[in-house]
Amino acid sequence: MLGSSEGNGHPFSFSAIINGYEPERLRAAGWGPINAYLDVRDRVDFGFPHARVTHAWCPDPAETAALCATAHIPHAVASPEELMSEVDAVILARDDWESHWPMARRFLAAGIPMFIDKPLTLDARQLDDFLPHLEAGRLMSCTGYRFAPELDRLRGSLVDDQTPLVLQGIGPCDWDRYAVHLVEPLLSLTAARPTQVSPIKADHDAAVIQLSDGAVLSVHCLGDRAPGFVVNVTTPTSRLEIPLNDRFAAFRRLLSHFVQMVERREPPFDPAETVTVMQVLMSGRTR
Repeated sequence: MLGSSEGNGHPFSFSAIINGYEPERLRAAGWGPINAYLDVRDRVDFGFPHARVTHAWCPDPAETAALCATAHIPHAVASPEELMSEVDAVILARDDWESHWPMARRFLAAGIPMFIDKPLTLDARQLDDFLPHLEAGRLMSCTGYRFAPELDRLRGSLVDDQTPLVLQGIGPCDWDRYAVHLVEPLLSLTAARPTQVSPIKADHDAAVIQLSDGAVLSVHCLGDRAPGFVVNVTTPTSRLEIPLNDRFAAFRRLLSHFVQMVERREPPFDPAETVTVMQVLMSGRTR
């Protein structure tokens, strides 16, 4: 487990889902909101038969120690390089995309499978560098909401008279870090592909995406004015508003797909979809 970046609790949440955790230590580390959604789960929801987080590194040694104590991680390492000969796979749990390629390239070049937190990169040249690793089944990168259980009933069913006319996603924070949480799950609901991305001039980060079947997808990142993520889907016969609340299930599914990728060395989904999502994010930036 490689982390962390400011405001991103994924090193703790991902490690806890894989290894189990100590609630009081998680709260003491400052991740009460994560503790809240972990605490309501049954113990059997945690862990994977053939995977454990065994090593951890954070830029701050004190945070590394807190992470290891929270999630029963036996080895705190002093540098990322120490992991090269010690682990079968790496989770890079940082959501500051600028750090991803510099930190990941040595592992990928060595053939070590990686999951890289969202968004993978907002640099077109880096995306080209990542692509061979995505295609080879040694790199996975996505948002957990790609696997949101709340969207299960829609995936594959929005066809014919249920083809979406308008797709909308609303969430918190800024475009670079959080638009992926809306763009990726919404694109997973339709076979149509983006043809044009137009940033919107507004008091928040927003963009409109034109799709190949004539539908429109809009995404709004409202900073600290949105309590969570919600998607709206309008078809010729219905309109659905779906809050995305089950972070545990989404993250566990994400981690399950990563474990399977490591075991099978096959992409968990079409790498072209990751490329498309990153291209939409790049085109929707306003700065």
